[in-house]
Amino acid sequence: MAAAQFQFIACQTPSAVKDRSNHRLARSHGARHSFMEKRRKLEQLQENFRLVTEQQIQQQSSKSRRTPAALPTPARSTPSPTTTIQPSVLDPFDSLAVDCSKLQVLLEHPSARQATEPVFSISDRLSFQSFRSVFRTGLDDPAATNALMLSLLFAANEGKVDTEFLACKNQAIQHINNKIACPLENSIEATIGSILLLIGVESRLGVRSHVQIHLQGILQLLGFCNSRQIYLCDGIKRAIFWQDLNAALTTGTERILSHGIFPELEWRRDPFCFSLYTLPAGFGIHSELFPEELIEILEDIHALQQIRSLTDMHGDAVSVQQLDNQQAWIESRLYYCYRATDRTDFVLLGCVMAAYLCTYMLFAEIWGGQWIPSFCSSQLLRALQLTENSSYWDGHEDLLVWLLVTGGAFAQPAFNRSEYTVLLHGSHHAGIAPFLSSWPDVQDILQNFIWSERLFSARGKAFWEACCIF
Repeated sequence: MAAAQFQFIACQTPSAVKDRSNHRLARSHGARHSFMEKRRKLEQLQENFRLVTEQQIQQQSSKSRRTPAALPTPARSTPSPTTTIQPSVLDPFDSLAVDCSKLQVLLEHPSARQATEPVFSISDRLSFQSFRSVFRTGLDDPAATNALMLSLLFAANEGKVDTEFLACKNQAIQHINNKIACPLENSIEATIGSILLLIGVESRLGVRSHVQIHLQGILQLLGFCNSRQIYLCDGIKRAIFWQDLNAALTTGTERILSHGIFPELEWRRDPFCFSLYTLPAGFGIHSELFPEELIEILEDIHALQQIRSLTDMHGDAVSVQQLDNQQAWIESRLYYCYRATDRTDFVLLGCVMAAYLCTYMLFAEIWGGQWIPSFCSSQLLRALQLTENSSYWDGHEDLLVWLLVTGGAFAQPAFNRSEYTVLLHGSHHAGIAPFLSSWPDVQDILQNFIWSERLFSARGKAFWEACCIF
C-alpha cells in the first residue's frame, strides 16, 4: 500500500486519543479513500465513463450545432428508476457479503421483478411490500444479501443451475443455518425473509422436499417468536403467507398457515356493498357444476372485479392493503377448493384454475411477475386437453369459450399459447364457432363470467386475433 494512503495522527497525550477533531479527521480520511477506491473500480468497469472515438465526437459536434443530442449511450443499462434497491446507495463502502457491482447488474436485469416475488416487490409503483418493508435491516444481513443474490441469479440465468448458482446457494444456506441455530431478536425477520427467498427458488425448481424443509424452518422461527413475544412486521407476515400459498399451489407442499392466521390479512365482505357480491350470470346457468363454497368464492371474485373496474391505484396504502387482503382470502380458499376437487373432474379443476388466474390478474400491481399466472394457465391447459375428445362440454360451450380465451390470453410461454389455439380449433370448434365470429361477440360471452374489459381485453383480443389467422 502506498504511503500516501495513510494519514498519521499525532497523539501526544492519552486524552488526544478521544479528541473529537482527531476522530473526525480519521473518519474523513477513511471515507475519502473508500470513495476513491470505489471510483477506481468503476473506471475499470467503464461504468461511469463512455468510450467514444474521435469520429463520434466530430459527428456529435456537428449534430449539436443543429439540435441538442446526448453522447452515445453506454452498453450497460442505467439503474431503473423504479428499482427500490440501490446497493451503491445502501452500501457506499462496499461492505456487503456479496459483490456489490454484480448485485447491481442483476437488479437491473429484466427478470429481477419476478425473482423476488412474492416476498417483496422490486417495483416501487405502489410503495407497498417493498424491500424495506420486509428486510428492515437493509442489506446488512449476510443471509438476506446472499438469498437475494441467489434469487436474482436464478432468474437472470432463466432457471439454469451452474457452479455460480450452487456456490451462492451454499453461502445462503450456511448463513441461514447459523441464524437458525442462534436466533436473535433483531435479525429474526431478515432470517425468515432469507428462507422465503430460498423457498421461491426451490419452488421454481420443483424440489418439493426442499421447500417443505424450508417451510418447517419458518414454522420453527415463528414458534420462537411466539415464545419470546417478538413482534413481526406486517411486511414479513404477508411475505410468509404468500410464499406458503404459492409453494403449496405449485409444488404440492402442506401449508403451514391459512388466510385467517394473521390479523393484518383479515378480510370480510363490505356490509354496505352487498350488491357487489353476486354470481355472474354465466356461472349461474351452469351452477350445477359447482359446489356451494366455490359459488361463494366466485361471488367474491366478481366483487373484486367490480372494485377494480371502478378504481385506479394511486398509492393509497389503505386501498392497496384491502385489495391485497381480499385477494389473499380468495386465492387461499380457491387453493383449498382445488385440493378438495376430484382429480378426474377436469371441468371443475379447469374452472378453479381459471378463477385463480383471473383473481391474480385482477390485482397485479404488486405481484406483476408471470410465475403464478403461467402455472395456472398450464394447469388449465392440461385439464382442457384431457377433455378435448369427450362430451364434457356439450351444453357448456360458453363456459368453454371463457376457459379457452382466459387461459390463452395469459399463457406463458408462447408454446402454451399455441396449444390453446390448437384447442380452439379442435374437436369442439363446431360447437363454439358461433360465439367466435367477432371480438365483440366473444366479449359478450366473457363478461358473463369473470372478465375485466379494462384489465384483460388487450391480451384477450390479441389471443383471439392470433386464433383467427391460425
